[in-house]
Amino acid sequence: MNSNDPALANAAELLVKSVQVILDPGSLASSRAEAQKYYDNLQATAQPQELCTLGFMLSTSQSPIVVHAGLQFIKNSVCYSWNKFTEEQRASVKNMFFDLVKSKTSLSHNSMYDLPFLQEALAK
Repeated sequence: MNSNDPALANAAELLVKSVQVILDPGSLASSRAEAQKYYDNLQATAQPQELCTLGFMLSTSQSPIVVHAGLQFIKNSVCYSWNKFTEEQRASVKNMFFDLVKSKTSLSHNSMYDLPFLQEALAK
């Protein structure tokens, strides 16, 4: 689970753009369809470990909708493909997730993670 991989960094960048286009009410239907196709294709073809890494990469975004998409990638990878992870990868995912929760749910107010839909996504 290497987030320094240039291919993953490129996929994360395209994924962020796709999520933003999909959820932007002002985007054209053709652009939205193309972005949705990329999003669905990535979910269908990428390895669960790659999707999980992408999820952690997206969870550092400043956009709540992108963070939510990243948390969904993590959740789906863990819920539906946990058996495909090695023991080392499982330990890494657990540690990365606990670090994410600790860093994002601090006692500071005005946190983006105070939004109910992000709290719910973290809880799942």
